Amino acid sequence: MNSSIKAVIFDLDGLLIDSEPLWTEGRNIILREFGVSYSLEDKKKTMGGDYHKGLEYVIDRYSLPLTVKEFEKRERRILDELELKKLKFMPSAQEFLKLIDKAKVLRAIATSAFRPRLEFVKNILNLSGFAAEVTGEEIENGKPAPDIFLKVAEKLSVGPKDSVVLEDSKYGVKGAKAAVMKAVAVVDKRFSDDADFTGEYKPDLIVHSLKELSVEGLRQLFK
Repeated sequence: MNSSIKAVIFDLDGLLIDSEPLWTEGRNIILREFGVSYSLEDKKKTMGGDYHKGLEYVIDRYSLPLTVKEFEKRERRILDELELKKLKFMPSAQEFLKLIDKAKVLRAIATSAFRPRLEFVKNILNLSGFAAEVTGEEIENGKPAPDIFLKVAEKLSVGPKDSVVLEDSKYGVKGAKAAVMKAVAVVDKRFSDDADFTGEYKPDLIVHSLKELSVEGLRQLFK
């Protein structure tokens, strides 16, 4: 039996909201205290993956005298302040969400962020209308494990093979494919390039903006 698109699962950071520059800015505010900076290499190694594992990587890389909890507490406070002032949608995100709704396809969020931050972001941007939301604390294994996507499908009562995931990170793409879902990489040239999405990180489709996507284009992935 052929699959068909029943749900579109969205990543949050860097996919729906233009928060990745703010993450970099906030992380650099912390790292500058110790005379180091957050490089693009660091960004690529941590972006879109398990949040706490990413913090462990940064702390170990620069031998920081901070625990994961201490770093997280500082980063959350700084990021909240930055997002209140600067957070905006990614280009064409609002328009694309309307297209999904018009097509009467379910939409959901799968984010490594924790619930309080998701609610904070939703309030800032008036982001709503998702049939399901799964956040980092609801799963045992973060991206690139498939757990978060399978949890979304379970909440939606939709089969994984009837779902398509939109991601800006290679770890998210790998997790989506491991969940036996279609995966679209929306590559942000500021932080990634197409070459990052090869091998085990290869999606079903690569675009460079949500403006390049349509519901019909997503349906073609299931043909």
